[in-house]
Amino acid sequence: MKKLIIPFFGLLLLAISCKKKSSDPVVPTDKFMSFTSNSSWNYEQINNLSSIVSLYTLTSSTRDSTAGTRSYHVFTNSVGPNEYYANIGSDYFTFRNLGANFGGSSTELNYLKDAAVGTSWVQSVPVTIAAIPVTVTLTNTITEKGINKVVKLTNYLNVIHVTTTMTIPGATVITDIQSYYAPRVGLITSTNKINITVPGFPAQTTDQVTNLISASIR
Repeated sequence: MKKLIIPFFGLLLLAISCKKKSSDPVVPTDKFMSFTSNSSWNYEQINNLSSIVSLYTLTSSTRDSTAGTRSYHVFTNSVGPNEYYANIGSDYFTFRNLGANFGGSSTELNYLKDAAVGTSWVQSVPVTIAAIPVTVTLTNTITEKGINKVVKLTNYLNVIHVTTTMTIPGATVITDIQSYYAPRVGLITSTNKINITVPGFPAQTTDQVTNLISASIR
């Protein structure tokens, strides 16, 4: 199971069971993700540690699900569990399982804001690393806005660039987490390089790139 569209940890996602209802939200063209049913995105995920390239397709369903504190739209993943995304005003959220390396905890993440360059927001996420409960602090910053970004020979306009850093008490964390979002399309590319070193335990390393190959937005 590989995953996405959401970028922060670059780890495998696990299935999340939620209450479902019928819905097909209408999203204005200036929004940074389309929730229209049957829209689809084809991605490649490159693991730079193993040189393995994985392909998957994300498809917008006709359903919403209640999870955490809000309603999320359901997106099916061709190689893994469903993914859950929501847009409230200028904020974009995802509800997900963080994977085995972080104790398998589920959390809501505010992964994007349509805000001015320099805007930052901080999130605290309780996880388990090397059998030790800790709180990971994620700091997201709008690094660039309104830029052009070429991904797989496609030139995307008015792109938002988000840089994410991570701190963990008692651990040395080195990160290079960069995510780029285009209007209606959402994530077009991300780089996730993370090295976590806890004294007395093996280092945990992630090094992967996700690129949008093509998209069909309804």
